Amino acid sequence: MEDEELKELLKIEIPKSEKNFEKTLYECKNNEQKRNYKLINVLSLFVFGVIVMTISVFITMKIDNKKYDKNVNNIQNLVPENVDKGKSPYLAKDGINPVIYNNLKKNNPDWEPVFDKMFAFGPEGVSSTIILDVIEASNLLNSEDKQTLLIYEENIKNTYPNHIVSFQIALGIRNDIDYVYLIDYCGYDNNLGKEVVNTFIFKSNLDYSFLTIIDEFEIQIGKELTDEFLNSSYYDNQNALSSGIILGFTQDNDTYQEYYIVKLDGNVYLVNK
Repeated sequence: MEDEELKELLKIEIPKSEKNFEKTLYECKNNEQKRNYKLINVLSLFVFGVIVMTISVFITMKIDNKKYDKNVNNIQNLVPENVDKGKSPYLAKDGINPVIYNNLKKNNPDWEPVFDKMFAFGPEGVSSTIILDVIEASNLLNSEDKQTLLIYEENIKNTYPNHIVSFQIALGIRNDIDYVYLIDYCGYDNNLGKEVVNTFIFKSNLDYSFLTIIDEFEIQIGKELTDEFLNSSYYDNQNALSSGIILGFTQDNDTYQEYYIVKLDGNVYLVNK
């Protein structure tokens, strides 16, 4: 502490003497008490301010953490159970064995399937994907959602310049709304030490509901397509999907049109749109 600061701290206001020692002494003590009282008030206000500020920061951090946790949980709910290419048998709640579902929930209480009801998955090959150009030239998504994917393509190439953006596609129903779920496998990142998988979910832009296609197949086949069948994931010895409804695209001039197939009891059923 500097000398001048020390002098200021120790300074006591001494009243002008009026040749009355007792009165002068009383005034000195009185002034010193007033000074101490002011000092105590200032210190009290300072300590109170620090406490209030600390509590405010703590509350803000707790709120921010809750927001962050909520965002993380929302993201986790959209991540598939594994990073292997091919149809996951856990995409929709309807169709999962209840025992398996309960075990998955035990391992991760925040986990939920992407859909309530599964509709279709594509393409057919276990490691095949559909390039972004095909999706862009189809009616699967609206123009705004397509733009989101084009921005994603531009950004992801800053990290992985050689990556070709392409997707495996799952179609399903959640809360009675048709959704398109896209999975882009970026490959193994040595720096991160893990497989990188990016996912998107959009509302369907198709001019028909998924349930109408299921109905068309059931009329063709003459039997119900159960949730277990729609959600199942079986690949044959050629690594081609052989269960559920399979999504594909066919080129029509500058556009791509979706089609659906079902393989059942040695037969192949087709619905073109």
